[in-house]
Amino acid sequence: SHATMPPNVLTWDSSIGINKNNRRYHDDLFKIHHQDDSDDDALSEIERPLKNLTPSEDSTRRLGGSQLWQTVLSKKEIDEQQQLQAEPDLLAALSSIVVLDDAVTNREWLTRFEGRLSDVSPNILKGLRQLAPKDFSARVADFNDNLFYQMQQKRGLSHYNLGDESGVAELEEFLSANEYLTSFLSTESTVPQPPHVDYTYEVLEEHEDEKSLRIGFFPLTNDGMFLQVWPTSKSRDISVPVEGEMIFIPYGKLLVVPASTIHGGGFRTSPLEEAGRNGNLRFHLYVATGQASLPLHQNNKYTEPHDKTKELSRRYVDSRHMPALLQGLFV
Repeated sequence: SHATMPPNVLTWDSSIGINKNNRRYHDDLFKIHHQDDSDDDALSEIERPLKNLTPSEDSTRRLGGSQLWQTVLSKKEIDEQQQLQAEPDLLAALSSIVVLDDAVTNREWLTRFEGRLSDVSPNILKGLRQLAPKDFSARVADFNDNLFYQMQQKRGLSHYNLGDESGVAELEEFLSANEYLTSFLSTESTVPQPPHVDYTYEVLEEHEDEKSLRIGFFPLTNDGMFLQVWPTSKSRDISVPVEGEMIFIPYGKLLVVPASTIHGGGFRTSPLEEAGRNGNLRFHLYVATGQASLPLHQNNKYTEPHDKTKELSRRYVDSRHMPALLQGLFV
């Protein structure tokens, strides 16, 4: 039945090719937002209460979700009134998000994903936010046109003239970078990005042994940033689903993971109508360590490494909590 299908299903039509914009994206999520009453049997128990919300009800639900999320982040107990008012699925969804705020507390997660966590100097954060584009001119290609980006042509951070040489030096020591490129990112409105890697598999395999290609992320506003990540399966059997995990990187923290990490962004919590709340504005780093050098082109890949006709999203499915988060937290 529909309810047992993986929530992240991207339908590919061989007649239109792999990298066309007219792919139908996230079939299940589309149905949640666009169904009529005849679809009742197709709704799961989690989805059914979320149907047919008026704009006022939708706004109230998101406000409640935002307040609950702040309570989760503050590590305070959720009080009895909040528990009574909250949808049980939203409480479970918010509690499932891994908050990467401390390298010791998050040691198990960091070990599993070969990740590293660091602080970022407040002066770097403020300086980069001031230099971020007010209006982005480029959107991520394929089915990610809800994502704005501005890739920098010059390597490193020195060309930004941030006035914090010691902060930049500490960051670069942490990165152990031979060279690195940077990019600003912003989300116009939430659409979960399909699972992908940021380079071709040929490039990733060349650097696999030393994990010498890495990617990094840090938010530039107090809203922080969200990612969905997937543990990489060693099996070639794509019929066994791998569920995504939602993570949150707070303001002031930098996460670095191997470039082979399957991940997806596209999330926004900052209110759409508030000026200056720029789409969970964040910074993306492409890092080459040791003797490695950065490839000439950064090229997102959404297909299986051993079968370019199969989307990663057939195997790597959204977190089971994604419907609740889309309805109750993200905008």
